[in-house]
Amino acid sequence: MDMITRKNWLRFGLLVLAIYTVIRFGILGVQPPGKIPTDLLNFYVGVDRLNAGELVYQPKDWSPFKYSPTFLVLFSWTFYLLGQKLGWLMWCALSVLGFAWMADWLWRNAFPEQWENRATPKGHRLKGWQLSLLISAFFVFGWHGFIEHFSYGQGDFLIFTAFLGSVALVEKRRNDAIAALVLSVCLITKPQSAILLSYFFIRRKWTLLLSIGVCTVALLFSPALAWGWPRLLELFSQWQFILQSQSADFLTGNLNQNLAASLARLFNEREAVKFLSPMFLGLGAISMMVLTWFWKTPSTMAPQAVCRLVCVVLMFYSLVSPLSWRWSTFIWIPVGVICSVDAIVSRKRDALRDRRSSVVLLVLLGFFALNGLLIQKIIAHRLGIQEVDDLSRVGLYCLGNILLFAASCLVLRKYLQRNEKPVSSSNSRD
Repeated sequence: MDMITRKNWLRFGLLVLAIYTVIRFGILGVQPPGKIPTDLLNFYVGVDRLNAGELVYQPKDWSPFKYSPTFLVLFSWTFYLLGQKLGWLMWCALSVLGFAWMADWLWRNAFPEQWENRATPKGHRLKGWQLSLLISAFFVFGWHGFIEHFSYGQGDFLIFTAFLGSVALVEKRRNDAIAALVLSVCLITKPQSAILLSYFFIRRKWTLLLSIGVCTVALLFSPALAWGWPRLLELFSQWQFILQSQSADFLTGNLNQNLAASLARLFNEREAVKFLSPMFLGLGAISMMVLTWFWKTPSTMAPQAVCRLVCVVLMFYSLVSPLSWRWSTFIWIPVGVICSVDAIVSRKRDALRDRRSSVVLLVLLGFFALNGLLIQKIIAHRLGIQEVDDLSRVGLYCLGNILLFAASCLVLRKYLQRNEKPVSSSNSRD
């Protein structure tokens, strides 16, 4: 398969995915009687309450609004103006198109030799059918995450796309100010997205991190210019209360697939999640600081190394985020492909001594693939598993995240050990 044709087939597949998802969840979703997903509907309810001077954060709600007051302002100026149906359609379209761009950017920059029409040493490139089969397999493994993400109307696609877009801007030295603003919006939307900033910490982007902090504080307090300080402080107090009132049952629900919640369910100690969650966050922060101290990253990294570090950070987020919903398995698609291609290509070209870690990596991914297959209802039902919730209750999704995180770390380590020089890509500017 010609390299240019291969690249176009990749983009065509991602475009088909985008169109299918927008039609199924966007266009068909707003047809009469119309059903706006619960989590997105909360944003409209929050703005309505704010405009009416009512209590915005109400703990008795079935699914309470838990975002910052500034997020309400931003939402009221954007999607809220479009109305619920058109707003959801645009939310859905931007989400899936953002994911398609993210997957395309990661795959092309992680393995430019797989997509570009260049002379590549034997063993450094997969055959067209192998690459197509690999991508198709991981679409199967991560498809459940797609369905659930849009069924709830979540915004993780947008958060991860904003993160990766910021990485692309910073690494190309284009505009750190835009990256800081985008990441600040992520923080006021979902505070736990601060975990993703570990990428820039490891890369020693101190000026950028300072800019993000200043911009985030400015955004959080900017509504005081319109509402006044008493009203804003009142909303902050309500927001803090709603976050602190989250019960152990909620934090350890089957949808939450982080390490803390999975262990608390496994040992039937639900209250332990309130201790385990900050513990894993703390251990993660310590690990990040140790890595930053001992690993002196260059000011400019090869696109391939950037992509592998991004994979590690994304899977790290899935494991330690206090609320790591199981639909984040859509991340398995680009990350799984990168890990698998690296393992297969390394096994082909490296000396026997270096192949051993590749074999370990492939074994890990084999177990991960089995878990991904069990998530599919058509297979689970044939094996006597009636509910996918039974799988998430025992932490199957968490196990998949653990395996893929381990694989991502091995991939990054192997790549850095090989000390490969950057491979330029005409498309890496996209």
